[in-house]
Amino acid sequence: MVVKTILFLSSTRKGASITGEGSTGDPIGKYISTQLKDEGHQVSVWDPKVMKFPMLEQPLYMVEDQSQFPEWLLAADEELRAADSFIVVCPEYNASIPPALTNMLNYFSPGVFRHKPVGIVTYSVTETGGRRVQSPLKTLLSELGMIVQPTVVSASGPIPYSIKKVIV
Repeated sequence: MVVKTILFLSSTRKGASITGEGSTGDPIGKYISTQLKDEGHQVSVWDPKVMKFPMLEQPLYMVEDQSQFPEWLLAADEELRAADSFIVVCPEYNASIPPALTNMLNYFSPGVFRHKPVGIVTYSVTETGGRRVQSPLKTLLSELGMIVQPTVVSASGPIPYSIKKVIV
């Protein structure tokens, strides 16, 4: 059985990117994606710089006539429903969750996430490694119904350089 994993990137900042659009944390996402694919996972990367979710006005599941939503958003909903697991790669924005990640996740019904495992990888250029975002992130993901894995990975320091050493 192929495990379908969605890897959520969270930053809209510029920098090196696995999608070509740019973010400081994208080398981490690239490394994780490569490792999962090597293990036989089918990986889909959701990047808010590429998917361009508009500012949320109404979640999909609260609107009866979903024809007003773009096809790509409806397809994304189906992809979430078919996923077996998730990984969130998240920077620390002022000790909190990046707004792009919250906006992206809130478009969808908690039912599409329910009872599916999620791994958390946080990062920061400071020595905290994104540890201050872990608590609010765990709360959000749990509220959506995901099963948050107890082990969290944190990366700190000059991320592009440290990940490049691992990847190369």
